[in-house]
Amino acid sequence: MDETAAPRLVVQAGSDCEAEAVVVGVAFAGGGKGKGRAEQQHARSPQAEFKYGCGVRRLVRRLGNSGKWLVDQCICSCLVRDKLRGIVSELFADDNPETQLQGAKSLLKLSNADEDQEDKIDRVRIAEYPQALAGLVRILTLKTENPYLQRHAALTLYILALVQENALRIAKFPGALAALAKLLFVDAGSREREESVKLQADALSALAVIAVVPEAGRMIMETRDALRGLIGLLADYERPDVVDEVCKTFSRLSDGQQNAEMLAASSQFPAALEGLVNLIGVSRSRQNHELLKSAILSLYNLSATEEIQVKIANFPKVLDELVMCLWSDFDNLLVEHAASTVGKLTMPQEKRALMNCPEVLPALVDILFKDSNPDAQEEAVWALANLSHDEQANRKIAELPGAVAGLVRLLAKADSPSRQEQAARALANLTCLPENDRYILLPDGTSTDVLTSIVALLTRHKGGHSGMQMWALKGLQNLAATFHQDAWTARAAACAALLAQLLAGPAASEVLEAAARGLGNLAIPRANKLPVAECEPALGALLELLHRAELPGAQREAAWALKNLFREGDEGDGAPTVAALKGPLAVPFLMVLLADDVEAAVLEEATAALAYLARHSGNRADIVEFPGALKRLVAVLAKADNPATQAEALKILRQLTRTPEYRARVADFPDLLVRVMGFLCKSGSPKLVDLQRGATAVLCNLALEPDLAQRIVQFPDAVDGIGDLLYHYDDLQALESAARFFQNVASAPDVALHPLRLAEFPRVLAGLELLLCADDAPVLTQSLLALLNLTFAEANQRTVSASKAALLHLNRLLTKDETPDAQLLAAMVLQNLSAAESNVPNILAQCYYVFEGLLGLLAGGAGGALVQEVALSTLANLAKLPEYQLKIAEFSNAFESVGKLCASENEVVVEQAANLLGSLASAEENRLLMIEVPEIVRGLEWLLSGRDSGAPGSAEAQAAREKQRVAAAVADLERLGAGSLRAEAIEQMLRVPSGNAEMNAIKALAYIDPARAVEVALHSGEAFATRGIVLLEMEMFEDAVADLEDAMCLLPGQYDADFTSMCRWAKWKLQDYEGAIAEADRAVDLNPQAAWQWQERGVLKRHAGDLEGALVDLNRALELEADDYEVLKQRGYVKFLMEDDDGAREDAERATRIRATTVVHVPEEGELVPCLGILPVEYLDYKL
Repeated sequence: MDETAAPRLVVQAGSDCEAEAVVVGVAFAGGGKGKGRAEQQHARSPQAEFKYGCGVRRLVRRLGNSGKWLVDQCICSCLVRDKLRGIVSELFADDNPETQLQGAKSLLKLSNADEDQEDKIDRVRIAEYPQALAGLVRILTLKTENPYLQRHAALTLYILALVQENALRIAKFPGALAALAKLLFVDAGSREREESVKLQADALSALAVIAVVPEAGRMIMETRDALRGLIGLLADYERPDVVDEVCKTFSRLSDGQQNAEMLAASSQFPAALEGLVNLIGVSRSRQNHELLKSAILSLYNLSATEEIQVKIANFPKVLDELVMCLWSDFDNLLVEHAASTVGKLTMPQEKRALMNCPEVLPALVDILFKDSNPDAQEEAVWALANLSHDEQANRKIAELPGAVAGLVRLLAKADSPSRQEQAARALANLTCLPENDRYILLPDGTSTDVLTSIVALLTRHKGGHSGMQMWALKGLQNLAATFHQDAWTARAAACAALLAQLLAGPAASEVLEAAARGLGNLAIPRANKLPVAECEPALGALLELLHRAELPGAQREAAWALKNLFREGDEGDGAPTVAALKGPLAVPFLMVLLADDVEAAVLEEATAALAYLARHSGNRADIVEFPGALKRLVAVLAKADNPATQAEALKILRQLTRTPEYRARVADFPDLLVRVMGFLCKSGSPKLVDLQRGATAVLCNLALEPDLAQRIVQFPDAVDGIGDLLYHYDDLQALESAARFFQNVASAPDVALHPLRLAEFPRVLAGLELLLCADDAPVLTQSLLALLNLTFAEANQRTVSASKAALLHLNRLLTKDETPDAQLLAAMVLQNLSAAESNVPNILAQCYYVFEGLLGLLAGGAGGALVQEVALSTLANLAKLPEYQLKIAEFSNAFESVGKLCASENEVVVEQAANLLGSLASAEENRLLMIEVPEIVRGLEWLLSGRDSGAPGSAEAQAAREKQRVAAAVADLERLGAGSLRAEAIEQMLRVPSGNAEMNAIKALAYIDPARAVEVALHSGEAFATRGIVLLEMEMFEDAVADLEDAMCLLPGQYDADFTSMCRWAKWKLQDYEGAIAEADRAVDLNPQAAWQWQERGVLKRHAGDLEGALVDLNRALELEADDYEVLKQRGYVKFLMEDDDGAREDAERATRIRATTVVHVPEEGELVPCLGILPVEYLDYKL
């Protein structure tokens, strides 16, 4: 409360008293201007002292009844001459109440002089005068029936306290505050009622003025019963001036946080709140707006801290009463006070009480539309902005009808920056919650109005840096954070144009940053990219910002916005991308930023934007051809203090090396390849793993070129580094990228160019083995593809075949029906491993149950026919060795599974199944089991009866179908992973020669049931030859000869020598020596330079008894091949039969010497021996 003029007491005085006072006053006034004679003396005589005392007492009596003019004339002399002593002394004259009253009146009048500086100094002198305050306080405590004396004392203290140092002095004076507080409870008793009430008001006024000083206010609150007395007066509704003074006193008592906390901690605080709330209600009902405002202001001042604000907000009926005031239409100031008080109560984080009062928000929103009360609007929007920080309140404000529209209205009120500031703050908070978008992003365009208003606000104040601007910027930034939502798609172009306005022309850095960030958010949804890119002002402004080196923050945000704009998926959907349309324009601006003097954050965003641009093949040429492009990238790779930027540079290189013509250029650039591989030779933080992943991706692409793959493998540390990535199980991208690298390295078409040997990198194989247990399908697939490519090399086949872990994991994958791709690839790896017979023992020694896994694939399932083909081919490889043919029979349903496939509709499966059955039937023990499986015989008979390979054009058609099948299978495999496959090798693996089905089927049937096999009508020479050979083995010589002769007719000139040899053997076994010799004659005619053919005919002639003819043929054989063991032993035997023992002994000795240095085949019993020369002979004492 401001200091006001002290009240004047009207006193009636007689004319004679006035005359005397004037005379004395004039004398005193005159003496005051100079030194009087009496003052110049060192001491007064007793008579002078007596006269002086009498004069002072007369002055006191006259002054107490004098008017203002006389007081003004005399007061200076009284103070200067220290005549105040006499006035103060009268205050203690208890024996003379009249004198006491006149002294109090005189002191009151002296203190109630005009309000100039000199008078204030006088008040200080009065308060400082010894016993002055003591006398006044003493009067306040007197028990008297006359209230006038105490009123004068109270009023004097009031006036003295108008000077703040006096107020504190009075508060500290012992008993002063207690005396005043006691008067608040004064009872009229026998006194005059009117004067008692006035005394109560005077005491209140004194306390109110003293409370202006914070320290004095705290002392009042510490005074017993002071607060209780004030609270009691709050209910005195019939004296509104007193109640108003109490409200002001409470406002002053709560001035400052310390005072407010002290008041709130008082036991009287709830009673004070209750009194104020009741007062608001009564004043509102009586329409006493002045008192109503005073009470509300008291609440406002009391709300000094969050804790107090929460107490007041939770106090019963406080918010209800304030809300009723907010709805008032009669007093704008009242609404303003109520809104400001509500605003203060919204400051704490705890807003539960406000949310429990449903009328608060509608009342505040209603004020937003009352343009006739701008001050109340400002307070209301401040309250709403405070409330919007609470999530629950935030939602309620957003969904309240008119709230967003009201805030937008105030945002456009240029005449009130503070309202604009708070409206921007509220809107910024509302846009933080995604669920509010349905209220902010309205179909009627309200959302664009929000953006338009903020942009207009910032555009008008480009040069400023006020709080309003900063909140507007925050509002723009928060609003921009929602631009990535689909709701903005329809307005993307309009929003981009608005933001471009902020970027145009001079503006504060913060404005440029916020606008650029808004464009970046707007460009996040794919649907928004093209509209933003086609907004030429927006795109042009972003590109221009890239050159504003003096504004690194704006540079960074512009680069980030461009990164979002160009962030799209890889090419492939056919639609034009922003990177394709605007890339050529943006590349030069971004490439310039790849420099040493560019801020790190700007460099990172620019490099990331270029990485997205490089995804589009058309931009790669612009990047590579930019002057010094690769040099700039090498410099970025060298920035060890900025790993994020290094990672983005590696992404650029990865995209560039996707284009084959740039691979050598990148690899040959000085220091580039070394920098890339250098990341793989280190170990450390997770950020380094990101760099290693990126480096591996670059090397993956380079490894697609065979010569570059060889160069990479020449750096073992780099290869080991990539191998180490195979162990980062928490980083799926790293795992997949590393596996792809090894797949690509091994993808050279020529096996001789295959540079990587797993034996030299044991951690690589171990890492790939562990990935075979990966749960992530892409990682598992990529590791299998890598092993598939690697195992096309014989050296790697041996290494993997010797790894028990690899084989166990591969076999486990064969049983995983839920991952058919993994099943197929595991079977293909095993097919590679089993291609060499030398690996088969290792495979089965390490993982015997691989048979079971492969047999399980014959059911097909999700893997289809291709997995059946691969499984059958792998089983056939494993069954090449006789000892393992029997092992397959140990597994249940093995023969049934293979037999069923003979009736498959897939030609390749049929041929593979027949081939496997033929191999299995080679083991005599299997034949008895196989004949008991009806599926096998039925399948083989169906296969043999349903083929007509002699039909015109069938061979060509089969070949075309086979080629198409293999190409489709390879394409499917290439789609499984992102790396490169050895397509030619895979085609060779999957290719099955056509026409072999009948041959393999008759082979199996001939082994299983020779009699039934003989009755089957065959069509191809190969089939006749195969059955003939099996029948020859089964010692069905006549049928064998017939089939072999048919085979020679159907295959003229192809295998005549072999067929002739087998027919010769069969006829010899039938003792048809003449026929056998005829076959031998044909063989000699076909190949007269073959020594062994002469040998065979010689042996036959011996058996036929033609020893002379036999000797001639054997001599010819030795002429063609001297020192042949078989010929020498046979000729020696013929000579022995011709009784030429010496010649026989000589040949036997020579044969014996040759046998000592030569491996000689000794046929076992029952073995098919097409060469008769190896048959043993015994003569003389020789066994040869």
